[in-house]
Amino acid sequence: MNKNIITITKFVLIVTAVLIFVGCEPYEGYIYDYKYSAVYFGTQKPLRTLVARESSDKLNFKLGVILSGVRENKTDQWSTFEIAPDLLTSVEGASVFTLMPADWYSFSVAENKIVIPKGKFMGDFTISIDKAKMGADPLALNKTYAIPVRLLDTSVDSILSTKNYTVLVVKYISENSGTYYVRGSQSEYDLVLQDTIAGTTQKYYVADWSKNKTRVFSTLSLTDCDMAGMGFNASEKLKVVFGADKAVTLTTSSANAAVTVIDLGSSYNALTGEYHFIYTYFKNSKTYKVDEYLKLRNDPENDLRFEEW
Repeated sequence: MNKNIITITKFVLIVTAVLIFVGCEPYEGYIYDYKYSAVYFGTQKPLRTLVARESSDKLNFKLGVILSGVRENKTDQWSTFEIAPDLLTSVEGASVFTLMPADWYSFSVAENKIVIPKGKFMGDFTISIDKAKMGADPLALNKTYAIPVRLLDTSVDSILSTKNYTVLVVKYISENSGTYYVRGSQSEYDLVLQDTIAGTTQKYYVADWSKNKTRVFSTLSLTDCDMAGMGFNASEKLKVVFGADKAVTLTTSSANAAVTVIDLGSSYNALTGEYHFIYTYFKNSKTYKVDEYLKLRNDPENDLRFEEW
């Protein structure tokens, strides 16, 4: 019995020693480069939503390539590319898009050459779209126009064949779009007396802006948005026309042309970042006067997320 216990104990000690020895062998695979280095586009079907701002006549975004297969990039590397319209017919699902006109955009790099700087694993460049040209086409508000790009050559060993292209679909929204907090009042309005009717005022107001109800502004063009909701009526829309320095005019929306809207002197306060909307709307044989303040909850750029088409 004792001999068996001694034998088992010796066996366990031997196995443990072997495992410890093997486990202590240095693992150095992680410090070596792969056999080949390669470049590629990180996504093949990106959808870019650009925010059109009054302060700029361009819509800018970046396109980049990724370097893989090396632990350290010891020198500048490069890749060249081309605009490849054939991708719109060869890539599954891309045939629904229209090639963006070449005179709408320009690149920040010469000779279509992307540089991956020493010490970096990604190189990029800026694509600048003419805001006026894109904004003049209502189709640009949706997933219509694409810039198909294919990698051609590189200073590294290879280009990944399955990721050597990207079909960039681009659309835009207004900087005035997004979700707004709103607080104010609505009253029935006497058109003859040009005054509100006593006892008909309803208020919606909370001191803390974040606890108020909201309105959503949807982009119609570079200067126009539809606002969902009027006073206590959440189902109707009106159109907000933005001028220079955020001047505003309210008018009837084509989304519900039967509800007539008349602006009574709406404005923007740059100090508080608040809009003051004063208007009347006519519905179901009654006229209502609305006096409300609105504040953008978040810059629309901050609400954007990575998307694919």
